[in-house]
Amino acid sequence: MWMLLFLLAMLVRQNDRRRMALVAGTFVLVSGAVYFTFMAAWLNVFLAVGLSQPVRLLLAGLGLYIVGYIADDALMVTVAVLALSQGKLTERAGRGLKLLSGVVMLALGWVLLFRPEWLV
Repeated sequence: MWMLLFLLAMLVRQNDRRRMALVAGTFVLVSGAVYFTFMAAWLNVFLAVGLSQPVRLLLAGLGLYIVGYIADDALMVTVAVLALSQGKLTERAGRGLKLLSGVVMLALGWVLLFRPEWLV
């Protein structure tokens, strides 16, 4: 996510919404595909060892996680492109994006520590 914020900060100087959406959107899709590839590799390990019902449900939950992973990045790209269309992405808007991503990270950390069953 931090790399995406850096990429958006670099792209915003070009003042081209279309290019910003294309480059940042490609980054989100490729990073999601790479992440999915790693998850698929783990799935193959579990298939070789033996796939139990709980493991299968857990993996179906790690698939929803990938959707969430892409969704928050896509939200950041959308906010940045919309902010650019209304002028220029200000320092305040950049801070807002960082705050939003920090809140998402804290929320995920809280859930992992105190309510991991919500992820299954």
